[in-house]
Amino acid sequence: MENNLENTEDQKNTVEETNEIVNQSNNTSIEKDKKSLFSTLNFYVNIVLFIVLMVMIINPFGNKNNETKVAFSENVGMNIAFLNTDSVFGNYKLVEQLKDELIVKKEKMESEVMSKQQTFQTKLTNFQSNVQNNRITFEQSQDAERKLMKERDEIVALGERYSNDIMALEYQMQLQITDSVINFAKRYNKKYNADYILGYTKGGGILVANEKYDITTDIITGLNEEYEKSLKTK
Repeated sequence: MENNLENTEDQKNTVEETNEIVNQSNNTSIEKDKKSLFSTLNFYVNIVLFIVLMVMIINPFGNKNNETKVAFSENVGMNIAFLNTDSVFGNYKLVEQLKDELIVKKEKMESEVMSKQQTFQTKLTNFQSNVQNNRITFEQSQDAERKLMKERDEIVALGERYSNDIMALEYQMQLQITDSVINFAKRYNKKYNADYILGYTKGGGILVANEKYDITTDIITGLNEEYEKSLKTK
């Protein structure tokens, strides 16, 4: 009788421990979602900042219309133009393509982790039911619990690895977009040799700018024309 009471008490402890597994698994899922959301928001912010900082140090950029050419000529001592980085980011077709590719990869990874979590939850629920209804021995419950904890740890590790993979992909996308904009700006400036091309975003350091020196439309048009040409050559 004493052994039975001890086994019952141990099994109750096992149920409490498995409930802790559920809580840890759920917390991990919540943290992963927060990291994913933060990573996505950080992606958009970083691209704008990257373009602003890098474009401001360019010397050369390519084919500008006559209106801008006159504006450059009238500038005494220093030639300056500017572009709206929000508009470039929002209208550059390469950005849309890379975002779509990232979303597909992100959803695939999240789906895999979620599937494993659901399978784990089913196993955990069955385990709790078996313990509470004395359908397994104490030794069997200990073995099952060890396996569940190992599976839980593997799911957590997989989620963390996928989260890091997504952040690495986002960083590579930032570099690709930034390099694309800078390289085009250099070619764009070969004809007019502006001293500075300033990038601005709403709420940034540039509060007011003369629209006569705005080359945003030309930059976007040129970027997308080159993007379309690159698709035809693939």
